Amino acid sequence: MSPITVLFIKRLAPAWLAGDAKLSWQRLALALVPIAGSGIFLGLFMLTLSHLKVERMSLEWVPAVRIGLLLFGSGFSAWLALRMVFTRVSWRHSLAFASFLLPLGLIDGIWSAVFFG
Repeated sequence: MSPITVLFIKRLAPAWLAGDAKLSWQRLALALVPIAGSGIFLGLFMLTLSHLKVERMSLEWVPAVRIGLLLFGSGFSAWLALRMVFTRVSWRHSLAFASFLLPLGLIDGIWSAVFFG
């Protein structure tokens, strides 16, 4: 996928599809902050786990916590985008929200590959 395509999907498509002058891509990008925060937290969590492995601690609870953190960040980002995009219900707003979910799915897929791949 070319960088131009990624730029269009991530930044321009949801705001353009909604057709709402108040919904800019900058404002909609703020809905990605929770998943970004979850990504930082999960990365630091991986570093901490490497230290705990050296100490021979039981880490059976780790996959459930990782999935929970990832779902919380994705869910909260999707909820924020839903509140921003659906000021009124129309097919354009539904399409804009669906295009916003593409980067979330990409981020979740990457983290899933890191954890379970």
